[in-house]
Amino acid sequence: MRTILLTALILIHSPLFAGPVQRHIERVMPRGGQRGTTVEVKIQGVELNDVREAIFYRGGIEGVEISAAKSIPHRSLHHGARIEQEVTCKFRIAADCPVGVHAFRLRTARELSTVGTFRVTPFPVVTETEPSSGKNDLPSQAETIPPTNVTIAGQIQGDADCFRVTRKAGERISVEVDSVWLTEIAYGEAENDLSVQILDEQGKLLARNDDSMLHVQDPIISTLAPRDGDYIVRIQQSVPLDSQVNYLAHIGTFVRPLVAFPAGGPAGQPLKLRLLGDPAGEIVETISLPSTVGDFDFFPGSTSVPTGEPGGVSPRTGNEQQVRGLTPSGSPSASNQPPSPLPLRISSLTNVMENDGRETSVMLPAALNGIIAKPFEEDVYRLTVKKAERYSIEVFARSVGSPLDPKVWIRRADSSTIEIEGDDTPIGNSHFYSASGSIQRKEQLDPSFVWEPKEDGEYVLGVTDMRGLGDPLSVYRVEIEPAHDSINTYLFARVIDSMQCPRLTTATVPQGNRWTVTFNLKEGLGNRYRGPLELFATGLPDGVQMIVPPILPGQSSVPVQFVASDDVQPQSALIEVQARAANVVQAARLLLPAADKSREEGAGEPPVLRRRCQ
Repeated sequence: MRTILLTALILIHSPLFAGPVQRHIERVMPRGGQRGTTVEVKIQGVELNDVREAIFYRGGIEGVEISAAKSIPHRSLHHGARIEQEVTCKFRIAADCPVGVHAFRLRTARELSTVGTFRVTPFPVVTETEPSSGKNDLPSQAETIPPTNVTIAGQIQGDADCFRVTRKAGERISVEVDSVWLTEIAYGEAENDLSVQILDEQGKLLARNDDSMLHVQDPIISTLAPRDGDYIVRIQQSVPLDSQVNYLAHIGTFVRPLVAFPAGGPAGQPLKLRLLGDPAGEIVETISLPSTVGDFDFFPGSTSVPTGEPGGVSPRTGNEQQVRGLTPSGSPSASNQPPSPLPLRISSLTNVMENDGRETSVMLPAALNGIIAKPFEEDVYRLTVKKAERYSIEVFARSVGSPLDPKVWIRRADSSTIEIEGDDTPIGNSHFYSASGSIQRKEQLDPSFVWEPKEDGEYVLGVTDMRGLGDPLSVYRVEIEPAHDSINTYLFARVIDSMQCPRLTTATVPQGNRWTVTFNLKEGLGNRYRGPLELFATGLPDGVQMIVPPILPGQSSVPVQFVASDDVQPQSALIEVQARAANVVQAARLLLPAADKSREEGAGEPPVLRRRCQ
């Protein structure tokens, strides 16, 4: 299971009243910028007076030279949202800034804003030059863009955008669009759901994509140019709507594998990966995994070697064909890495690989890795266990970009009766604790459950696609380890539609005063600890104290008060809050009747119980 911590923002400000509960940031333009550059950004919304700081949740990017808010023509948006003001800020992006979407807030003199997003790209940003809507809808009107890797900052409003690229035979035409991924609007219909087509000069369709396994509603596509010449990349709304959409389209010759096998490995160890789905064929790359257990974003490109097996998953045959866009050794150059990563898992578990359709013996704990390459295929593993041992079983397929909809079953080796099986997972068990139960994410298709064998002996575990489908990219990873105690802490704004609410999800503490926030508690998979808890924070500014009442067994939320001294200076800080088992004996004396000794059971010092909210 993932070892994570809750992170939250705390703000110390002058003794003013906090602003109303509303969304402050509604538009951020442009939507992205290249590593190693400084970009002037316009941030539009309401209540943006006296902005002091732009606070990013990840390093490598900072806001400088923030202007005073100015009034702009008012615009009304969905559900009462509006735009009335604009702040200009320069985002300084380091050359080694992490590529991807960066969340930020603005700190004003009295409060923290709602969250805005900004995309950092490895490629130069080119702004679409279409003079007005409908002027580059057709291939004959296509805007010519450089043959190198670029990021197009474009807009669509019920029309289409066409871009002309020149390629030599065998070169990649790779396209990756960020639209829904940018989380630009709070309310909308289907206007951000874009699709991509790649056409030749005669208008023949070579490839298309609407939804992708990696980015769901945002398309990803890559194909090889069949001949020297010009090609058209056409971007349009899947359902044309008269609503303006801002998008970023990464277009170039970059490599674009869609999934890695295996989808993870042991922390701190080298891992040989087969990168699947690139149109030039399977790529082999050996990497050194970080020593930190958890999720890992991997960008292909250090020692990749193409096998010449187009889109396949066969083992490397030694066919070292030269692929355009790769260096002579087969490694994508730094400028040819894709604009988004492949997700991997890092754990303390030993990797076990499937055995080409034959039953595979496993010594637990372990991580099982395989591919359901054909319809109705089923991979089977033999396990030896003891009665009443408790195992946490987590499957990673959709969450790592695989098209597999995994189903896992377990039965005794000498029986045909299934003892336990797993298909989907509730959103809370997918490590998205603050998400509403009505939210749907691809991670929910990956099962997770706790298994307690009923007898000693041998069991078999099977993995298949619950729809009976199979695909050469249908990678899976099953992590099996002893279940352990864990409590997850998270903040959740219980307001309409689960919208952002800084009053409930940040601590805006006036100087010489206090602020109370409700922290929520969620049991982790396999948790059996039932004693009292306590919270503790790291990263609190000097002069700020966190006060938490004792947390009773079974309590699912607790009010937490932050107190600022009179002389603490206005500032912001990103803090981490963890839950741990309280001193059970002392807590029992404080919270329980003296005669009720039975409820002191479990006294001792259990380990810190940790998780992060996302």
